[in-house]
Amino acid sequence: MSGGKQHKVQQGESVESIAHTAGHFWETVWEHPENAELRKLRKSPHVLLPGDKVFVPELRQKKVACATGRQHPFRRKGVPSRLRVRFLVDDKPRAGQSYELFVDGTRQKEGATDGDGWLDEVISPMANVAEVHFAADAPEEEPPPGDFEESGADVIREDAPPNKKKPAPKKIVYTFGLRRLDPASSISGAQGRLRHLGYSVGEPTGELDPRTADALRAFQTDKGLDVTGELDDATQAKLRESADG
Repeated sequence: MSGGKQHKVQQGESVESIAHTAGHFWETVWEHPENAELRKLRKSPHVLLPGDKVFVPELRQKKVACATGRQHPFRRKGVPSRLRVRFLVDDKPRAGQSYELFVDGTRQKEGATDGDGWLDEVISPMANVAEVHFAADAPEEEPPPGDFEESGADVIREDAPPNKKKPAPKKIVYTFGLRRLDPASSISGAQGRLRHLGYSVGEPTGELDPRTADALRAFQTDKGLDVTGELDDATQAKLRESADG
């Protein structure tokens, strides 16, 4: 093997982040012949297991003929990552809801979910944590006690203090550790997906404990699979399908 090197995957890495660091498009790394066995094993370039080996080829040099004595702008091409998440409340899409997106603690932008509750935003391939902030529904407040004078449709409180500030609206915050999901074939990967799907498994431990077995049985029941409490091939496939990877 020449013209490249083997990279040992660490937790929090994907083919995308490894390729970005090396200056490649992620497809260049993922589709390289040296990574054929990895593609068979992991199915997705976005879900690797610590200890996996990824072959990273050398950068190819490109020569461009240019006239001397003039300025020639060059632009480095890049493929950004995307954060794509669907938000549901009681199995109904959180459709058309305004949000703020923070990436690694920095406010990146405002947006709104689409009609099916999906958020789809461009982020850096090296981002580690994303937060999505929704404004919580404000409860209806009863007027404070006091004397009131009614005039048409308006209700005026005579003893209300001037310039009283309303409390800041509460927020619902969803936090996502990026590139932290192990393959669905591993117990930790199954636990992560079950947790994302709303099943009670707690923090991923990598062990098929009774709580995880109960969550697998609940998932298998919901998806019409054989209820075994085991991480069999059919359950792995349905977890990948349900958790988008």
